[in-house]
Amino acid sequence: MSITFKKSTLEDIETLLLLQKAAFQEDLEKYEDFESNPACETDEKLAENIRNITTLPF
Repeated sequence: MSITFKKSTLEDIETLLLLQKAAFQEDLEKYEDFESNPACETDEKLAENIRNITTLPF
């Protein structure tokens, strides 16, 4: 099995939000942190983050 990393694009937002919500929903329900939990991130905020990525984190 090989894994490939690539920079996210604005076209990936819907998929990324679904993954984020699935990954962090349990923490959101447990801690009720609606300010900083990634499960609450909007598509606008994620788009802003993607536009501001300048390097890959590895």
